[in-house]
Amino acid sequence: MGDNDAPFEKATVNGTPMSVIFDQAVKLRTARDAALRSNFDKLPIFLQNSWIYRELSEKRDLPFDSRIDLANSFKLEGNEKVKEGLFSEALTLYEKSFALFRWVENTNPNWRNDTIKDEFMKEHSFGSNNLDEINQVNQLLQNVCNNIAIVRLKLKQFSLAISACDYSLQIDEEPCVKSLYLRAKARTTPKSAGQAEENLALKDLSSAIAIEPNNRTVRRELDKILRQKKVVEVKRKKVYSGFLQQQIEDPGSSCTEEENSNSLSKSIGRSYWNKKDDSAEQHFWKPPAQSTSTFLVITCALVFILVVIPFKI
Repeated sequence: MGDNDAPFEKATVNGTPMSVIFDQAVKLRTARDAALRSNFDKLPIFLQNSWIYRELSEKRDLPFDSRIDLANSFKLEGNEKVKEGLFSEALTLYEKSFALFRWVENTNPNWRNDTIKDEFMKEHSFGSNNLDEINQVNQLLQNVCNNIAIVRLKLKQFSLAISACDYSLQIDEEPCVKSLYLRAKARTTPKSAGQAEENLALKDLSSAIAIEPNNRTVRRELDKILRQKKVVEVKRKKVYSGFLQQQIEDPGSSCTEEENSNSLSKSIGRSYWNKKDDSAEQHFWKPPAQSTSTFLVITCALVFILVVIPFKI
């Protein structure tokens, strides 16, 4: 059987499998396309998807009251889908509600056969001289962003939830308390959340409380994080104090005995490397056989400087 008859995955070119060449070509194309759409990729997902709903183009020409009513109907229908656990359908309805007033248009005449390029992607936003209409639209967009964030939280897509909240907080000069609260939840809910995420969440919740001091939901979340931080701090201090205490030698013991020196070396090695095997004991801070006395003096000095003095202070 010749090479031309071989299956694709077994075919080669100059010894390189065709599957490898194909994967490399895909990666190169992906990298090239990414460079052409870098600005588009920075937009939140729901705004990126807005250009897909081309059927909404005519709806944007409706009188304002009809247009806002349609957007609200999409939002309410999305709420019902959430109650039914149909999160994907809910997100689509929220995106349509949003896209009636803010959307991206793909102006590429060959968009069906071409990749997305920044030069063809044009952002549009509702414009009006009527302050009441502007306020209604801003309120709608914030509500939709918050609903999207809630769904993303339910799906454990925390970065997308944060993205929705970020966008919501840019819509109006007055920060949205619910967006601040949801962003804090999205930051602290993941198991990987650490001190940095907690600090950002505290900043959001503190800002929310400053706007609505009597908001019990925000207050509970703020108090919960503060309690958690306090518990962690107490545990950290206990562990650190215990670690230092273990490193302090018995005042009655001699610092000239080789056995004590080796024991201390092993203890420090285990604590420093945190290994379960004996590799730290075998490789960390072992005294040369020909200079044991010199090593012991240096060991005692280092322990006194690095451990005893800081602990007493």
